[in-house]
Amino acid sequence: MVRRTRFRLERVERRLHILEGRQRILLDIDAVIRLIRESDDPKQDLMMAYPLSALQAEDILEIRLRQLARLEGVRIDQEIAQLRGEQEGLQHILSGREAQARLIAQEIRSDLTTYGDARRTRIEAQAAVSLDTPVLDEPMTVTLSRQGWIRARQGHHLDSAQFSYKAGDEAWIVQETRSIHPLFILDTQGRVYTLKGADIPGGRGEGVPLTSLIDLPPGARVAQAFVALPGEQYLVAGSGGNGFMVAQQDLVSRVR
Repeated sequence: MVRRTRFRLERVERRLHILEGRQRILLDIDAVIRLIRESDDPKQDLMMAYPLSALQAEDILEIRLRQLARLEGVRIDQEIAQLRGEQEGLQHILSGREAQARLIAQEIRSDLTTYGDARRTRIEAQAAVSLDTPVLDEPMTVTLSRQGWIRARQGHHLDSAQFSYKAGDEAWIVQETRSIHPLFILDTQGRVYTLKGADIPGGRGEGVPLTSLIDLPPGARVAQAFVALPGEQYLVAGSGGNGFMVAQQDLVSRVR
């Protein structure tokens, strides 16, 4: 709406400028016609003889001399008055958001009157739609190596000796769980991270670095990885002998 109004205002102001140039020469039309016929550079001479801009002089030169002689002052005055009224209205619209809001509301009401009809589609209440991807409930075994590589394999009671590791690495934590249960990572600074079972990379490779799945703060290391079931209580204790009980739902974190 603002762009449309600015565009129209530019067109109105351009037309006003041209008409004001015609109005300026109207009282001396015979001399103007003579100047155009006799001058080697009529555009420059018009701009010098009358205070005209280049645009106004070009407009006058584009009018045929016969039409120039018949220019009607009353018609020009009427068009100028009409355009100045429109110019004032357009400037008012661009002056502030309140005027723009009124115009938008007016145009909406006009469109409703012109194009509005009864609703053709029904609006019915529907159950909420879940965007969560369904996860297949199946057994899985999660392995975390001492150098921090994690992976998941389908099934339980797997022979961890058959797992491959990088040179100098070995199994550290092995947890049997299900794909629908989260795996909790506890670091040495007391933070808990939650990994969805389905998000842990699988396959027969060496896995991925755990740090690609969680963001450990500087100086923190993984202290433990464990599975906690919904509704269960767990004891969390430090090396100093102090501990506390915590429910599984209180361990769940959205922190990566």
